[in-house]
Amino acid sequence: MNDNITTLRVKQQLRNQDTPPQGMTKLFTGIPIHEWMFGNPAHQHLVSRDNPASLTYVCQVCGLIEPKRKPNGWLRRRCACEIALYEQESHAAFKAQNQAFMDAQKSGKTYTWLGDDESGLEVKTFDNFNAKYQAKAFAECQSWVGRFLQARQFNDTFSLNIVLMGSYGTGKTHLGAAILNALRAQCIPCLFATVQGFFNALYSKSFEEKLHLNEQASVTPLLVLDELDKLYIKQASEFEVPGKYQKAMLAELLDKRYKRRLPTIITTNEQKDLGMWLDGATISRLQERITALSMNGVDYRSRGSK
Repeated sequence: MNDNITTLRVKQQLRNQDTPPQGMTKLFTGIPIHEWMFGNPAHQHLVSRDNPASLTYVCQVCGLIEPKRKPNGWLRRRCACEIALYEQESHAAFKAQNQAFMDAQKSGKTYTWLGDDESGLEVKTFDNFNAKYQAKAFAECQSWVGRFLQARQFNDTFSLNIVLMGSYGTGKTHLGAAILNALRAQCIPCLFATVQGFFNALYSKSFEEKLHLNEQASVTPLLVLDELDKLYIKQASEFEVPGKYQKAMLAELLDKRYKRRLPTIITTNEQKDLGMWLDGATISRLQERITALSMNGVDYRSRGSK
């Protein structure tokens, strides 16, 4: 950046030396200033018909900056500092636009990143959730979204995990998807996977592909792991630790998210002991920043209101 500013200053000095010697008149070969600019108050600091002094200024770094003569008036010059700042801001704006586009693309893959279809989850919202029977969980999840978006607005971290636990058909997956869809509406990339579906994908991938899936799950702003208790744990022999591989993979994933202060939402029907699927250290880290919501009672499916 400093080299660019130095080059711009040298060019500025050469431009400032284009005033013709005394007694000579310089030919105006430049493009005239657009006439509409002269009558526009927004451009009065940029152009003048006959008052170059009004456009002359001194930069504390670049020195005296004189306006450029045009066939029909004078045009303010930008010093090297202004040009460098403009280019920096333009680059930042381009990066922001590009990032927004990439985020929008990623948010469209929330439910399909493992190759599955969306299975109707993209239409699950807070508006079509019947909160009558799960009022506390509903309110807590809505509040969570608000706090997440507020933290993101101020470039702050928000790492509060949620565990939705309860009996079958009480809307745990619906609320998890509602949170995801609220973030997707803001073009915030996030990922959903049933825990068994995630491992099925891992089992079928090459080593490099496994690393890629794990990295995606590790860095996404929000990860929802659905139906933890449905993860199949192979019956171990008397010499094996039950679910050793699965526990190790989940521990690695959740540890990365913990260290990056990224939130994770887990749903499970098991309400007492998650030790079959998570080791003690992982459970401890989850509990350090967690809201545990019990969802028992009326089965949504039996009432036809998923």
